[in-house]
Amino acid sequence: MEGTTESAEVFQLDSSLWRNMLSGRDEGAFFESWLALQARQLPGAQNATLVVADGDGTLKPRAFWPQGAAPGAAAMKAAQSAAKKKSGIVRRDEAAGIAAFAYPVILGDELLAVSAYTVNLQNDRQLQESLRRVQWGSVWLENRFAAQSRTALSENAERLLAALDLIAVSLEGGSYRSAALAFATEAAERLGAQRVSLGWRSGRKSRILAMSHVAKPDRRQALVRSIVGAMDEAMDQEAVIVHGAGGEGEAPQVTVRHRELASASGSGGPIISVPLHDDSGWLGAITAEYPPDKVVGNEDVGLVEAAGLAAARVLDLRRRDERWIVTKFADTVWTQAGRLLGPRYVGRKLAVLALAGLVAFFWVFTVDFRLPAKARLEGEVQRVVSAPFDGYITDAFIRAGDVVAQDQLLATLDDSDLQLELAAWENRREQYGAERQSAIAERDIARSRVYDAQIAEADVQIELARSKLSQSEIRAPFDGLVLSGDLSQSLGSGVRLGDALFQIAPLDRYKVRLQVDEEDIGYISEGQKGQLVLAARPQQPMPFVVTLITPVTVPEEGRNAFVVEAELQASVDELRPGMEGAARIHAGEARLIWTWTRRAQNWVRMQLWRWMP
Repeated sequence: MEGTTESAEVFQLDSSLWRNMLSGRDEGAFFESWLALQARQLPGAQNATLVVADGDGTLKPRAFWPQGAAPGAAAMKAAQSAAKKKSGIVRRDEAAGIAAFAYPVILGDELLAVSAYTVNLQNDRQLQESLRRVQWGSVWLENRFAAQSRTALSENAERLLAALDLIAVSLEGGSYRSAALAFATEAAERLGAQRVSLGWRSGRKSRILAMSHVAKPDRRQALVRSIVGAMDEAMDQEAVIVHGAGGEGEAPQVTVRHRELASASGSGGPIISVPLHDDSGWLGAITAEYPPDKVVGNEDVGLVEAAGLAAARVLDLRRRDERWIVTKFADTVWTQAGRLLGPRYVGRKLAVLALAGLVAFFWVFTVDFRLPAKARLEGEVQRVVSAPFDGYITDAFIRAGDVVAQDQLLATLDDSDLQLELAAWENRREQYGAERQSAIAERDIARSRVYDAQIAEADVQIELARSKLSQSEIRAPFDGLVLSGDLSQSLGSGVRLGDALFQIAPLDRYKVRLQVDEEDIGYISEGQKGQLVLAARPQQPMPFVVTLITPVTVPEEGRNAFVVEAELQASVDELRPGMEGAARIHAGEARLIWTWTRRAQNWVRMQLWRWMP
C-alpha cells in the first residue's frame, strides 16, 4: 500500500508539472516544470539549474530544482563552459563523488539557454545516457523559443510590409520633396495619426521637409516651430520620445518641447518622435501626433520607427541626387567604356591589356602544388626503461642526450636488501631440509610433506630474489639516444616498481610527424611524397613518403592541424629525435592563380554559406 501511495503521489506530481508546462501561459512556470520533469528522469540527480538569455544575450538563472534550492556550484561552472563552447559539457569530481554536466539550447547561431545538472558520480556510459536524455528533453525548449521567434517575426513582418509600402510611396513623385509629402500623408493614414511631420537635420537644427496633408508648411508658424523643437529634442537625446502615452509606451526622457507641441496643436493627444540616422550620422526625425482618445503602445512606436527608418535613406538619396544610384553607376561604366574603346587614353588601354594578359597567364599557367606543414623528427619506437622492483638508486652512468649501446649499464639499484633476503631464504631452505630428514627418519610422513611444501616455497623465493638481483643493473635494451632520464641528481632516492627511469629511441629508425592545416588535409593522401628541411640542416632537403593520416588534431596558432606521419627515404647522419623543421608535401599540379588565392576563395565560400539564407 505504501508503494502504491508513493506511486500515486509521483503520478500526480508529474501530471501537475506536465499541465503547467503544456499550458504555456506563464513562462516561469513552464521553465520550472520543464526543469523538474527533466531532472526527475536523471538517475542520482541532486540539483539542476536553467539559465536563459535575456534581451541583450546575458544568461540569467530562471529555474532551479529542487524548487527554491540554491544553484549547485559545479552545475553553474558546467553551464558557463557549455555556454562558452556552445556544446555539451561533462565534468567529474572524484573527490566529491559527483558529476556535473550541461547542455545548451541553440537556435540558429544564437545561444538561448543552458540547463545544468549535478548527479551522483557515474560511469561514462551512464553519464552519456543522462546527457542524451537532456538533449532529447531540450527539444521542448527549442520549440518554445522557436514559437516566440515566429511571433516576433510575424510582428516584424507587419512592420516590414508597412515599411515597404511607405518606401514605394517615397519612390514616387517628381522630386524628393514631393516624395516626402506623399510619404508623410501615407504614413499618417497607416499610423492612424492626425499629423505626421518629417524633418531634416541642417547643422544643429532641424527644418520641416514635409507635413501630411500640407503642401508647403510655413516655417514661421508657431505650430511648425513647436514640431521642429520636438524633433530636435528627440535627436539631442538620441532616443525615441513618447509623450502622453499614459502607461505602456511612456518614455523616461525629457519632453519639454513635446509638451509645448501638445499645447500648440490644441489636441492634447499622444506624440511620438523618432530620430532618423544612417552610417554617416543623423538625418532628421519623424513626429507623429495622435488623437486624444488614442492609447499608444510599443506596437505604435515600432510602426513609427519602421516607417521613418525605411524611408529615411531613400529620401536622403533623392535629396542628394535625383538620379538612382544604379543609373549613376551605369553612367560611370559607360563613360569608362567609351574612353577605353574610343580615341586617346592610350595609357589606360595599355594598362587594361597588360592586366588582361597577366590574368590569362596566371589562369592558364600551372605549377607544382605543394602544401606546407610543420615537421618534427621522432624515433620510430620509444622504449621506456622502468624500475624492476622497489629500491634505491646507487649509481647513474648516463643522462638525457647520451648515446648508448645495447646492454650498456645505465644505472644500478641498491641490492643489499635483496642479498639479505636471499641469504635468509637459503638458510630457511637448509633448515626445512634438515627438519624434513628428521621427519623421514621418524617415519612421520605428514610432517615430511609439510616440509616439502616449505622447501618448494623457499626455492621459489630464492629464485625470485636471484632474478631481482640480476635486474639491479639497469641496461640499455638497444642502441639509441636517451631522450629523458637523469638520475645523477637522485642518487640514494627511492623508486617504485614500474617507475620510468629512462626513455630511449633508436638512432637508425626515424619517422616524421607533420602538422597539416585542417584546410589542407583534404589534399593529403597516403603515398604522397615531399621534402623535409630541418632547422639544424637547412642546406640538405630530405625526401619522405606519407604513411599515415591520423584523426588526431592539435591547436596551432589559433587553428586546428591534423597529425600526419611520414617515413624518411634517405639515411642522414647526425639526426636526432626532437629536431624540428619545415616540410612541403607534393599534391599534384594546379593553376598558379588558384594556388595563390585558394585560401581567400575558401574563406569567401565559408562566409557566403554562413550568411546566405
